[in-house]
Amino acid sequence: MMESLGHMGRDTTVTLLSKRMDMLPADLQEVFGLEADARVCHLVRVRSDGGRAFGHYVSWTPRFDASTARKDFEIRSRMELFKAHGIKIARVEQYLSAEGASPEIARALDVTTGKPLLKLVRFSYDASGRLQDHLTARYNSDLFSYKMEAEV
Repeated sequence: MMESLGHMGRDTTVTLLSKRMDMLPADLQEVFGLEADARVCHLVRVRSDGGRAFGHYVSWTPRFDASTARKDFEIRSRMELFKAHGIKIARVEQYLSAEGASPEIARALDVTTGKPLLKLVRFSYDASGRLQDHLTARYNSDLFSYKMEAEV
């Protein structure tokens, strides 16, 4: 899975819509184990392929900081950014569902409000079980498919 994430990061274009140090939403404060007033790097990005936006991403990453250049979040893959910030992911939980595009996300993905999108929520943990990154991705199902392979 990590290899394909790196591939997507290298072969598509990212536009950073927002980068700020922000307080976590209440539902994530407990999961991250941080104080209510803790400031965490909050990113909103859109990923495109051939000029067509297919993914909208909202992430919360405590180890990213305000000193990281905006351009780094557009040209480097998340795996490269994790490595640069000393983040070692040992375990990932992902949840897939569908939801209608909100007006904001519809504008970003150039789709109609309410269009069904694939929603992926990812929790990335280090070896000690501490949450290092939370990502909510919404994908235009006309332009994106999700494939997973596992050997058992």
